[in-house]
Amino acid sequence: MEDFDQAFAELERAVALNVEVQADATRRSNAGDLVDEALAKMAALSAQGKHDEAAQTADHAFERWQQGESERRDAAKEQGIAFLNAGVKQDILRRDAVSAAKRICAKISLQFETEVIQFDELLNTLESFYERGTRDGTTIDLQISMEIAKLLIPLAFNSVQSSFAYKALGRSLNSLGGRLSGTELLKESVKAFEKALSFRLRHNGEIEWADAQNDLGNAYSSLGERDNGHENLTKATVAFTNCLEVFKPDSHRKIWAIVQDNLCVAYYRLSLKLGRPEPLWESIKAHQSALTVFQKVEFPQQWAMSKNHVGVVYRNLGMHTKHSSHFEIAIAALRDALSEITRQNNSFVWSNIHNNLASSLS
Repeated sequence: MEDFDQAFAELERAVALNVEVQADATRRSNAGDLVDEALAKMAALSAQGKHDEAAQTADHAFERWQQGESERRDAAKEQGIAFLNAGVKQDILRRDAVSAAKRICAKISLQFETEVIQFDELLNTLESFYERGTRDGTTIDLQISMEIAKLLIPLAFNSVQSSFAYKALGRSLNSLGGRLSGTELLKESVKAFEKALSFRLRHNGEIEWADAQNDLGNAYSSLGERDNGHENLTKATVAFTNCLEVFKPDSHRKIWAIVQDNLCVAYYRLSLKLGRPEPLWESIKAHQSALTVFQKVEFPQQWAMSKNHVGVVYRNLGMHTKHSSHFEIAIAALRDALSEITRQNNSFVWSNIHNNLASSLS
């Protein structure tokens, strides 16, 4: 009796479903022709008892729907990206870096699904704005890089990413602070690099630790140039010296030379603060070390920047010693720099070198 009742229940269920299938086929839906055509075909097959084929029809229709839905999503995504890109351009024109950064983050969230890739793309985008700002002297690009970095920090998911984010923020703040008056941004830059360094302990990664020391040295050097005392400049020379404990000319040739050049600048600024020529000799020593690597043929831009630095150092040395030979060395070095740094490839630095040359000649 139970078997009969169960069979009857199954049959009743099947009949009810067949009635629904036929009703679905005759009733127009709001889902479009794709659904209506598939339901009609499935009803016809089901009426003939071809339930396997009807199920396959449902599968094929669903696959077509998925493809169409994917295409619609992609089209909608492209439209959203276009609107965001257009908005970023307007933000740049109205000089709203905060809004531009938010739009850029929204765009990358649309373009990439995983958080890891989103983080990397944001970092790359930040770097492109930072490089444009430092190369062309455009403050808005540096401001946008700074605002992206602020949005990037909470997205970091481990200590390495946190270090990258704070480092990016520090670099943007340092460059921007160098363009604007006051010391507030430069102080924030020091804090950002110190935070980055807290994620880069020496025993966990010596190279990364040394790189963070170099960044911190640059921040101290920029801040020390502006403030009243010489403590931050002394801290800068210590940070660069720490960095050179790891970076050696035989194993890390280019970065070693870069740090030597940074040390050259820090000692030059320290001489200005102290009003004494002794740090200038340390600056010249660091410069000579840098030029053992930065040869004109292999590293023309770095060679030119280093020549600019040494030109300024010898100019100031001439002011202390009153020796014309020091001014002559300065003038020659600055003219060397202008052979590679042009108004076209780096207008901001080109202008600065001309200013240094004019003061040396006078």
